[in-house]
Amino acid sequence: MIRKMLIIAAAVAMPASVLAGVTSTGVASAAKPAPTPGTCATSGTVVFATPGLSSTGAITSKTTESTATTQAAASGSICGTAPIKVKIASATSACWSTLPVYNKTAPVGGVLASGAASSCDVGGASASSDPTVIAADVKLALKSPRYYDTLGGLATSLPTIVSAINAKPLKISNNGNKGVLTATSAAFATLAQCPVGVGFAISGTTTFAGAGHVLIVTCLVGDSGTGTTGSFSADLSSPTAVIASATIAGASAMTYSA
Repeated sequence: MIRKMLIIAAAVAMPASVLAGVTSTGVASAAKPAPTPGTCATSGTVVFATPGLSSTGAITSKTTESTATTQAAASGSICGTAPIKVKIASATSACWSTLPVYNKTAPVGGVLASGAASSCDVGGASASSDPTVIAADVKLALKSPRYYDTLGGLATSLPTIVSAINAKPLKISNNGNKGVLTATSAAFATLAQCPVGVGFAISGTTTFAGAGHVLIVTCLVGDSGTGTTGSFSADLSSPTAVIASATIAGASAMTYSA
């Protein structure tokens, strides 16, 4: 009884600041370190919409097609290991400025839009490329009158990346503290940022005091798909490769700064 009363008396006399650090089991809880500036190496994958990225592109009836990215920091870093996942929905482009006309016996070829992917001209559905237009080709062209995922389209995807990141709160971590990233800009990575591969550099702000800015460098190094060589940068210039996915590696990193 006397021992119990002494413990109660000691607790009453103990400062509140000390009591706040004691758990129900009597063990002091470890406070998380504050967010800090620093750089974390990252890795991951980019999966392009089926069938993949190519010089000819692919045709579709959809107005948008999506690319999925997953990028995570190495273990033991301040960034934590939870992957950052972003689904990038990009608008498809019109194949035709004047649509071909389907007629079983006398189909009429259309006029391709300026810069349209070569895959749009199904079997020669454009009268300018094939005066002998076949009804079946026109029918297929009208079924999928839009195109996506050409190599040239990669250059126009930067604003879409920013929009995709900001479409919903993107959760990030620093020293175990949870925060949110807001992307402000995206650009092609410089040679210094991605010595190997082709990449993007995304700048943004965070909710972390003391580490309120972030730069995510994504270097696409390897790849896989039909006719690929395992080198994303090499296959970008291939007339036959269809890149289904790319590997985030090399100098890919996530950097927090004040």
